[in-house]
Order: sequence, then structure tokens, then C-alpha cells
Amino acid sequence: MLRRDRTLALVGASILLVAASGRAQIMLPTRQHDTLDFELKSLRDDVTLYMGDPQELLLMDVDPKLTTLPRATYSGQANAVLQIIDQEWSARKASGEAGGKAKDAPYGQTWEVRLSPSGPTNFSLQCDQGKNTFDFSDFQVQKIDLSTDGATLDVGFKRQNPIVMESCNIRAEEDRCDSMA
Repeated sequence: MLRRDRTLALVGASILLVAASGRAQIMLPTRQHDTLDFELKSLRDDVTLYMGDPQELLLMDVDPKLTTLPRATYSGQANAVLQIIDQEWSARKASGEAGGKAKDAPYGQTWEVRLSPSGPTNFSLQCDQGKNTFDFSDFQVQKIDLSTDGATLDVGFKRQNPIVMESCNIRAEEDRCDSMA
């Protein structure tokens, strides 16, 4: 019983949604882990990802706050998984639509994602449409798997990656990809 209450308390405290003047915030306190698999799926949103405050594993601003916010889930201990998935993406997958073409998505949001993993991180990013900026400076990037269809990308490291990267795969269809200086 105590374990279940602790789990419920952690889940309740780990994801916080705050509605203020059309914006929402999703926050997950720092969690210790050896490695992190970070997965992000966005259908039609403008996404900016960069290193955040070490006191929070995830701090994400969503603007405007509409009826559906992205779903953020965390699981694991040593080998943790953090997922941020567009609810429209999930609905299209559940209904059998292939990946859900972004051109038919009803709206787009601006996601500002500040992430502070405590160890090496594998990034799996899928973004359709929107303007996406991924600044991997200061992360310990182990792998990057990035795919888009119709999005504008700005991807890069402003400083050298502190560990040896195992792989970097970027697949872009009908996109423009820029690198950071």
C-alpha cells in the first residue's frame, strides 16, 4: 500500500500543468539515471530544445494552451525513458492513420523544451511541419535519430560533445536543414 501511495504521489508531483494567460507548463523534477532515452513526436508545432536548469529534468512551456497539451511520460530508474508526444499524433496513430500527416493537423503550438539529463542521452525526435531548433550544446549526446517531413530544422552543437557520439541520423523530406554556428 505504501509503495502504491508513493508511486501515485510521485506521478502527481512529477507532471505539473499550470494554466496562465493561455500558456501551460509541464515540469518534471530531477531524477537520477545512468542514461536517458528522450523521445519527442510533434505533428505541427514549433519546437525549441536546449539544456535547462539541473534542478528540473524537464521544464516545458506550451503556447498557446489549447484543448490538448502534449503528453509527457517518464519511466525507469538507471536506464530512464522520457517521452513527449503530441496528443494529435497519438489520436491519429490510434485511428490507424499513418503517422498523421501534419498538413491536416488542426493547429500548432510553440514548445520550449528545457531538458537536464544527469547522464548520456539518446535523442529520438520526429517533427512534421513547424520550425524546429535543437541545440545539443552541453548535453552528453550518445545518439541522435531525427526525422522530419515538411519542417524547418536548425540543428547543432555550439560546443564539442563531451562524450563520443555513437550515431547521428537525420532524415529530412521536403525540408530545410540549417546547422548552428
